[in-house]
Parts: sequence; structure tokens; C-alpha cells
Amino acid sequence: MILKGGYFSGLTVTDLKPELATIISRIYIKVGSWKKTKAIVIGNNELQTRSISTGIRLETELRQRLKHLSEPQLILLAKGTINDRLAMTWLGVLKRIKLIKELSHELLLEKIEGSDPILRRSDMAEFYKKKEKQFSEFKNLSDTSRKRINSVVLSMLREMGLLVGKSQNNGDLGTLQRYNLSIQSRGLIDNEREIYSGFLLK
Repeated sequence: MILKGGYFSGLTVTDLKPELATIISRIYIKVGSWKKTKAIVIGNNELQTRSISTGIRLETELRQRLKHLSEPQLILLAKGTINDRLAMTWLGVLKRIKLIKELSHELLLEKIEGSDPILRRSDMAEFYKKKEKQFSEFKNLSDTSRKRINSVVLSMLREMGLLVGKSQNNGDLGTLQRYNLSIQSRGLIDNEREIYSGFLLK
């Protein structure tokens, strides 16, 4: 199931996959061409997928995210620490997937700023309901697609460490916390202050 709507482009293709994004960025830094990078990644099965079709889908989506990064950001992704690689991978997601960027700014950051760091199922449901009124493509999603989107979003937040703790039967999904950006990562997004909210920073 691949959703191509502009609001959540590529969200259901894969979650964060920082290790695979790192592989692609390292190849790109060497060859300096996205076309050549694509050929190498798919031709050599650099992402170690079981089928060519899966490899193509993964490479295409991850490349679309990475193309939003600047050269210094790609270099940090290729050569930085685990913390930096996560940050740059997430930065690519924030720039490509509007749903993630708006969720971070309009819901998650507001909860932290309001001293209410517990993320609840009701919070997510309210956010999605609000977006249904703004985007017809969201309103027309099947229940299966909605569940898949929500699952991938929560998986990404947990992998980033922005959401910690297990989901509870009472509806609590976990506790939100800010990302600890390194000096290197922070320096590369200082000119993109609106992106800070994606790391739950202000």
C-alpha cells in the first residue's frame, strides 16, 4: 500500500530507516549524482532487500527524502554519529512529509510547551479529524490506510526518541520529549528555524 497524496507522500512506503538512508548518502557523496546513486543502490542491492521491487520502492522513497537535504547535511548523515544520522534522516522526513511536520508543530510541541507531555490516542484522533477538514485526500482514506499511517507515525516518533514508554490500555501512547540535537546538527539547521519544532524544540 503506497499513498501518493502530497500531504503524506511516501509515508506508508517505509518508516525512518536511518541505517539505509546512511548507505544511500555515503554513495551519493562518493559519486555526486542521484542518478548514479540510484543505479548503484539498486544494481548492487545495497539496501539488502529480498526482492528488486522492494528495493526500488525503498530507494525511491529514501532518495526523495534525502534530496531535500543540503550537501553539508548529507555529509553529516554519511559521516556523523548515530545521533546526527537520526537527526538528518528525520530532517529529510520533516521536509518531505507535510503531515509529520504539522503534527510536530501543531500537536506535539504544543503539548510539551503546555506542560502536558503525555500523548494520547484521543490527541491523535483529534489531530487527524482536524486534517480531514483541510485535506480531501486525508478524508478519503480507507480505515486500513489510516491505521497504517498512524502506525508508521508512532513508530518514527519512538525510533527518534521523541515518544518514550509503552502504549497503555487507558489510551496513553507514551511521553513526549525533546530531541537532543548535537552542536553539529544544530548548526546545520540554524537557518531553518521552523524545522526545530519537528525535534520538539523552539
